[in-house]
Amino acid sequence: MQKITLITLIFWSAVSFSQDRITGDPITFTKSWIIKAGVNAVDDSNKWKPFDFLSDQSSTAFSTPFALGVEHRFSNANSISLFGSLNKWKANEGIIDGEVLTEDRSYSSVDLSYKFYFDHFFINSNWLDIYLEAGAGLFFISESGPFSERVTKFSQNLGFGSIFWFTNTIGLNLQVINKFSREEEYSGNQVQYFAGLTFKLYKKDFDRDGIKNNDDQCPMVAGLLQFNGCPDTDGDGIEDSNDACPEFAGKAELNGCPDADNDGVADADDSCPDKAGTKDNNGCPVTIQEPIPVSEPEVITEVGQPNEKVLERLNEYAKTILFDYSKSFFKEETYKVLQSITQIVKTYPDAHFIIEGHTDSLGSHITNDRLSNDRANAVRDYLISNGIDPSRLTAIGYGERRPKFSNATKGGRDQNRRVEVKLKK
Repeated sequence: MQKITLITLIFWSAVSFSQDRITGDPITFTKSWIIKAGVNAVDDSNKWKPFDFLSDQSSTAFSTPFALGVEHRFSNANSISLFGSLNKWKANEGIIDGEVLTEDRSYSSVDLSYKFYFDHFFINSNWLDIYLEAGAGLFFISESGPFSERVTKFSQNLGFGSIFWFTNTIGLNLQVINKFSREEEYSGNQVQYFAGLTFKLYKKDFDRDGIKNNDDQCPMVAGLLQFNGCPDTDGDGIEDSNDACPEFAGKAELNGCPDADNDGVADADDSCPDKAGTKDNNGCPVTIQEPIPVSEPEVITEVGQPNEKVLERLNEYAKTILFDYSKSFFKEETYKVLQSITQIVKTYPDAHFIIEGHTDSLGSHITNDRLSNDRANAVRDYLISNGIDPSRLTAIGYGERRPKFSNATKGGRDQNRRVEVKLKK
């Protein structure tokens, strides 16, 4: 009676401890391997009294009671288990098939079984697992030792058990298996009891983001569950693989790129990232630049085309046309130069001119093409606003495609940022 009371106290202590550690957690499941090790007792007295050994252990095999098992739990309710055990009946105490043994008998067994876990159907917690199991096995009985000459028998097994989890990976396993044998010798029912520690081995998580490798689309880089384990470095809610600017938080409509001035143009494509503008004007505000009135000297026109010296002087003026950085707006000191160019163009009313815009190699090809075209057209627009016939002027932007100097040096880049005026032939 004292032994029954002791076992009862141990059982309820395990339950209470498990509840204290894990109570309240919702049911979760991850495919896992389970290893268990502990002690076992085998009752082969030909009586079906599942807990009889608690009050009388002398008739059971309990001298070398080692047991070891491995289990693969492949779903929330299902698993496959392989279980092995060693034990011994003592002479003049142990009973097999209802007869008291006259000499020691060693016992060993190997069992393969299917387990059905059903606790989650009525208990919403991770601290307790309850299962039924069914399977088959072999047991071996010998006189001198578990690996000496022995009798081998087949059994059909039914049982039940429970696991009380102290933590998410360590628990106490209690199990009872009834083994039915129809062999001529050792034909009685064997009842095997097991108690031991259970260790759960989760599948590996290389990047330690809490998502197992089999379920992780980016197993080598820590990520988020919502992106199946893939990262969102800038935290803008857009997975890095779909984010055009993965290191800068941005907007979904701009493929994850930022837009500081909220004008709908991504900063990388915005010529004025700090000022709201329009898409048609590359993110810059639309500004109408009024020509500054300058008193014009009387222009004496000449018949025919300007000669080489006139064109050389025209391009010397053009070289000094200055723009705001990365813009097509003239600097204040440029207007006097533009007036000189206007006078030359007016001197030859029959001549047609090409205004070319050029940039250095910094920036993207698209940006440089646009900028060179805008600057060439800015010169053309100025000349038109000062009385030049639009049909005489053609503006072309060549971007970085026609450098006159090396773009490897600052001086070379400065000289490649230019406007040229050529005679249209």
